Amino acid sequence: METRAGRLALSMNRFSLENLRFGVRTLELDSSYCAVRIFQKGAPKEREHNPQLPRIAVNSLNATNAHFVFEDTVSRNSILAKVDRINIGKGDADLNTEVISAGTVVVQGAAVGLALTAAKALPTDAPPPATGRPGDHQWRISAGVVDLRESRFDLDMLAAPRRKSGFDPAHMHLRDIAVLAGDAHYSARVIRAKLKHAAAQDSAGIALKKCAVDFSMDEKGISAQNLAVATTSSDIRATGWTGFSPFAEKKGLPAMLPSLPLNAVLQPSVVSTGEIGAFFPAVAENPPLKGG
Repeated sequence: METRAGRLALSMNRFSLENLRFGVRTLELDSSYCAVRIFQKGAPKEREHNPQLPRIAVNSLNATNAHFVFEDTVSRNSILAKVDRINIGKGDADLNTEVISAGTVVVQGAAVGLALTAAKALPTDAPPPATGRPGDHQWRISAGVVDLRESRFDLDMLAAPRRKSGFDPAHMHLRDIAVLAGDAHYSARVIRAKLKHAAAQDSAGIALKKCAVDFSMDEKGISAQNLAVATTSSDIRATGWTGFSPFAEKKGLPAMLPSLPLNAVLQPSVVSTGEIGAFFPAVAENPPLKGG
């Protein structure tokens, strides 16, 4: 592991080593670099049953020109990330209860690149991965406002073949990403967010001009209220929802998607057949889409 920072300015209003509680008024960080590299597979270590972990409250965190590198030469996975500017206001991280919250998160000029090898699939009769022992905490992450500007995202699944044309989910190269969302919350039981605006440009020429939706997912199902999506050639407005069966947790969501019942109310919309073909090439090769 390698870390360095060009400039660090820290102002604190609480510092307690006895109960590991820290309060940060302001944290200013410039030209930081962190690299984690794995060169050989290590034996798993036993975790302490109830370790005492810190709780950190931050009134204002500002970082500019930050870089992060993760490389695993064993699995051939790597993550490269760069952020021009990130600001977190009213943040609180309690690692004991696994709760992280922030009033505002503003990120400008982020560039994230992932190069991944395919994970080994579980046998069809294998039990689902354990979600933790009874009484264990599970991560809960929330933010009042998330504002992402002028960013880019690259994903390459190294073992996946490349599509000759259209959108390639295994080899994505997104540019000009912008996201504005509120009331964002993630936990093992509930995922929800009010997406006010999203935009991005794919290398295949597909452009998401705007997207807004009130999204939620829990153990009962998925809901997308007030969905509005506009691309280069399509304009869709709808509300949709689907319910999970009692066996959803055992099967897992990816295995259930093909058979999930979908309920939707579609308002007057325009859907480009060319964009359908870009996302689903096999559909475009059959009537009535074939031949335009």
